[in-house]
Formats: sequence, structure tokens, C-alpha cells
Amino acid sequence: MKFPSLTSLMLGLFSVAPANAAKSFSASNLYYAAGLTDGQQTTLLNGLQSAGVKVLRVWLDGQSGATKGTPINDFKSLQGTSSDDWDDTVLSRLDTFMVKAHDYGIILLISIHSYNALENNSDFYGKWYGTGDFYTSSKAISQFEDRIAHVLAHKHPKTGKTWAQSSDYIFAFEAQNEAMHPQPFVDKAKKAVKKLIMQEWGVCYTDAEKDNCNGGSPVPANTRDSNIKKWAANIDAAGIPWFYWQILPNADPHQGWDYEVGVSDANWDALKAAALASGKAESAFDFSPYLL
Repeated sequence: MKFPSLTSLMLGLFSVAPANAAKSFSASNLYYAAGLTDGQQTTLLNGLQSAGVKVLRVWLDGQSGATKGTPINDFKSLQGTSSDDWDDTVLSRLDTFMVKAHDYGIILLISIHSYNALENNSDFYGKWYGTGDFYTSSKAISQFEDRIAHVLAHKHPKTGKTWAQSSDYIFAFEAQNEAMHPQPFVDKAKKAVKKLIMQEWGVCYTDAEKDNCNGGSPVPANTRDSNIKKWAANIDAAGIPWFYWQILPNADPHQGWDYEVGVSDANWDALKAAALASGKAESAFDFSPYLL
């Protein structure tokens, strides 16, 4: 999988902060969070809480096997071989997980789809439309709007509220991870004044280029520590919250595209310190009403 640094547009509504009043925050990603066991969830959430992480970004694409060294409970993609082939297992898993995350002061960002699914033909969008027609076909756009509506209308069994109404557990919705076309969803978000730019980033474990972290030789641990702290501080100085790719509940197995850091593993102390520092940095937006 390819996970370069990127800037994500979140479908959430935020107010501009008064001068020197609002604070930023740090966040992380885990694209297979719906497959974590209860013990893995506890390890991850304890680590995130200790680092002051406020948001965890999760995906709805299926995963199986040992992913990034984490032996998970398999789950299928939200949609399978056709637009009518729904499997809400991933939503149900996240219903449970978001309640537990809430107890740790952590709220979820839901990424409704991923470009990787198109690239890998892992669902009907990829098989039918691929990476090109998905963004231009009126039928694909209509079917994807149905997917968004399905996710927003999903009802949480504990609260009885739809996900669209679940701001206590859900920070924001993202239309697609690594979306490669700005139309039409970005325009709709802009017209609704619901736009927010955040930075997703990671520090490569090797000396490969940071946007092509797939090979190279491992760098010394202290060099990576320094890079983590320096780059996080640069993002903080710009007043932008950041999402690290990604924090694992286990030791990093150093697979391809190796940006990950495991809780209590090498480089964890540096990332934890950077995450805690972000919570003290000033932000261009006031996020406090949307965080726990």
C-alpha cells in the first residue's frame, strides 16, 4: 500500500479561533482499527491517551490477517461486489470501538472510502470504475453518495442516534482517503463552509525519500527521533493539527511504506513528546467544542 504524506479535507464545521485562545491537537491513523481485539484496543488507547492524542482516523475498507504485525479479527469492506452488497460489520465493530475510545478521551474520524480500494480493485468501485472513471462517472458519483448517506444514517445501538448525530463519538467524516480529484465533493464542502485542512504525515524508518518510504536502509533511532520532533514542531508552528501515520498497538514489523511507530517501541518516546507538545501549540481554529 502507498501512504505518502498528504493534506486531507475533513467534512466538519469549525469556527475560527480568537487570537491566542485556541490550542491545536495531535491525532493518529489506524486503517484496520475495526479488526482489533479488545486487548489490542486497550493497548492502543492507553498509548494514545498517554500521548495526549485526541482523534483516531479509521477506515471502512475490509482487512484480514496480520496487518502491520497486528493479528486482527477479519472484516469485510462496507460494500462488496455491487452497490447493493452491504456488509455493516465494520460499522458495528466501530460502534463498539468508539464507545471504548470515548472512555479514553479519544474521538474518531471516519474515512468513508479509500483510493487504495480503487487502486487494488478490492471493492466494486475499483472493479467497475477504477482510479479514473470513479471520479467522473455520474453513476459512480451517485452510488458513492448513497454510500455516504448509508454511513451517516447508520444508527448506533447504544445511543439510538445516527452517526450523523453522534458528535460525542465522531469528530468528522472524510469522503475518501487520498482522493485524487477535487470534484464534486470538495466543492460541496466549500459551498457549505465545511472545510478544514489538516496534515497527515509520517517519518520514514529508512533513508528512503519520505514520500516514497519503500526501501532504503534503517536510519539511527536518534536521527528518526530528531526528525519526528522537528517536523511535528514545524506543523505546530503553522497552527495546523496533525495525524501521524500511524501508531500501532504492537512493535513495528518494518514492512513496506514504513512510517509506523509502535506503542512503547522504538521512537515512541519521541512521538509521544511531539504529540503532547502539539496540545500546547496555538491553532488557527478552535477545536475544543469537537474534542473530548
